[in-house]
Amino acid sequence: MSIKKSKTGKFKVDIRDEYENRIRKSFTKKIDAEAFVAKIKNKKYEEKLIGANLKQKRYSIFQCLDEFAATKQFLKPKSIIKYEGIIKQIRDFFAAIGITFIDEFTMDHASLFVQTLTQPRSVRRGDVFLEMVASPKTINFYIATLKAFFKHEILKDHLVKDPTRAVSAVRAQKVKPDFYTLEEIDQLFAQEMNLCYRNFFLGLLYTGMRFGEAANLEWDDIDFKNNLIYVREKDEHSLKSADSERVVPMPKELRCLLVTLQISKTSKYVFPNSKGEIMKERRALDKLKTYASRAGIEGRAYLHKFRKTYATYLVQNGVPLESIKELLGHASIVETEKSYANNDASKLHAHVEKLDSLLTK
Repeated sequence: MSIKKSKTGKFKVDIRDEYENRIRKSFTKKIDAEAFVAKIKNKKYEEKLIGANLKQKRYSIFQCLDEFAATKQFLKPKSIIKYEGIIKQIRDFFAAIGITFIDEFTMDHASLFVQTLTQPRSVRRGDVFLEMVASPKTINFYIATLKAFFKHEILKDHLVKDPTRAVSAVRAQKVKPDFYTLEEIDQLFAQEMNLCYRNFFLGLLYTGMRFGEAANLEWDDIDFKNNLIYVREKDEHSLKSADSERVVPMPKELRCLLVTLQISKTSKYVFPNSKGEIMKERRALDKLKTYASRAGIEGRAYLHKFRKTYATYLVQNGVPLESIKELLGHASIVETEKSYANNDASKLHAHVEKLDSLLTK
């Protein structure tokens, strides 16, 4: 190693780092060159201590976070974007509290992280700034991501103890089920509507399907012989989860509607827009809000509310939660021991027939 002054007046450093890589660098000031050399020497000394088991190796918390983020790159695009946003905010938190190494993060830091999440933040809405607090669901997802990160580091032997072990999920307040009442359903469908939207809304109401599932439903997915609808993966549409692929029995009212629609079908889609193309979510939502406003519905009108209405009405009529879970393809309703593939969809017909009384004759 040497520091030499060149003819141009700069101080040139020639040194090997802790990995024996040769580094050549020039500095304007000698003090900067000496500081650089001292830094390299310190690193080499630390590596010797680690090699002799006299010191534990330290890991950059930001590099570890990058490696953790890389494990999320195989998820669905929406999930990747969601994790990227959360991991960025975790990174900003690490920077704000001024830590560099993974072993510097303590239980106090973990508690501070949760406190930060629960503090109101100012959000701009037009010309107005509102004080808003993240929902318990959002906060718990951040907490779960932070805990998963440190668990990942423990598995890699970067840490011995989990600094987030004392952090628990925040309690979510129980909210009143959000669904259309029978009176609101009657009022809504009493409005004069474009037929394509009326049919689409009825499809959502009588099947409990998510928007994307209903919009991508094709005539090949309809089994009139057995009165079944097959909700399945498409090249242009991915289902939410493995549980989402399912078979939904048709109530009589829906079957009558589909038989009528099939006679004059002009599209491969069961519920296309007026041009025979796939239904657009933004357009369908705008139409629903317009019709709901005309009907005098005071609560918030949105497409997913039909799915909640479907499930709520079945619950109110005594349909077992296990059956509702299968009908919705949604594991959050109840955990079941057997998968949907091992169940007979025909046994669910009696349950969905309860939906035939949703609209007043």
